[in-house]
Amino acid sequence: MIDYEQVMKQVGGLLGEKMAKMLPSTEMKGLPEVLNTSETICGIASGLYSGRNGVIVATNERVFFFEKGRVWGSKLEEFRYENITSVQYSTGFIGGDITIFVAGNAAKIDMVPNVYCKPFVDAVQKIIGSRSTPPLTSNDEDFLAKLERLAALKSAGMLTDEEFKTAKLKLLT
Repeated sequence: MIDYEQVMKQVGGLLGEKMAKMLPSTEMKGLPEVLNTSETICGIASGLYSGRNGVIVATNERVFFFEKGRVWGSKLEEFRYENITSVQYSTGFIGGDITIFVAGNAAKIDMVPNVYCKPFVDAVQKIIGSRSTPPLTSNDEDFLAKLERLAALKSAGMLTDEEFKTAKLKLLT
């Protein structure tokens, strides 16, 4: 399990020690309870989500908003990368906001200190971009066309199952 010192070391490496210490201490001390051992923090910011103070955290596995209750309870809302369609930020005089678009809905984190907005959004966009499926190349399209042609011949009864398997194997090698 990751501990508080490891969390602060990761966040300090991202934002600098001074900026890391400006994040809400209750949530920072509670993060080890909600982080998986395989997770690395890639971005973090503080703000208000649904009227609750907390931190929005981007890890290598997910994005989540975490609020640790002062006396009891906690709130954790998770956003899986595969469901995030985009993320954006805006900054203002008093503070900024970060909006995460998930399956047609928008989750807005308000009152984010301006200095956290861009680094957080950049981190999430980098991860989303790295998970995108690369476009098909002409070789991929050619392979798919040949495979579709084979399937059509098999469906039409012009190829036996054995002939189809042999031809498909030949395409794959």
